[in-house]
Amino acid sequence: MKPYITPEILPSGKRLLSFQYEGTNRHEIENLLKWNHIIGYSMPEGHTFQSAWIFRLILREGIFLEFSSACTQVIGWQEVGSLNILLKNSTEVGVSDEELILKTIEISEFRIEKLEKMVHEDADVISECGLIFRGPHDQEIVIAVGTPPGSVSIFSEFSHGAFEPQFLTSSCYRASV
Repeated sequence: MKPYITPEILPSGKRLLSFQYEGTNRHEIENLLKWNHIIGYSMPEGHTFQSAWIFRLILREGIFLEFSSACTQVIGWQEVGSLNILLKNSTEVGVSDEELILKTIEISEFRIEKLEKMVHEDADVISECGLIFRGPHDQEIVIAVGTPPGSVSIFSEFSHGAFEPQFLTSSCYRASV
């Protein structure tokens, strides 16, 4: 995926940085994920939940979602991150150097009941900067644009260490996907 995107300029003059999809689109993601189950995750050895440049959620049907972020210069030196989402069937993935460095960890099944996006908005830009998987009993898995350009930061029951998204969650709003 491109490490940056060309923002859409809205009638208000704000720049919109939408999710960047590869191998899917918003409607397919919504239909595929509703009531599906996350059974594990993977990321390269040495990456952390605070900053991972590749992070995958593995679904029960042999499908995975891979997350990274794009970092786009919007005005002057202001750089804003937005989320990249890649959908793949695990049978389509060959054994590449990248596959060999990803460590897969199983988790207790997480049933996806609702999807929300995390949106940052200021005077210049609107960025879709995170995806929130909501499960039973207020469980959440949050994948958000990380502080280092290109990274994502992860918050969940299975994560440990700091959650360090580019934008404070208190400065973002949630919207349906």
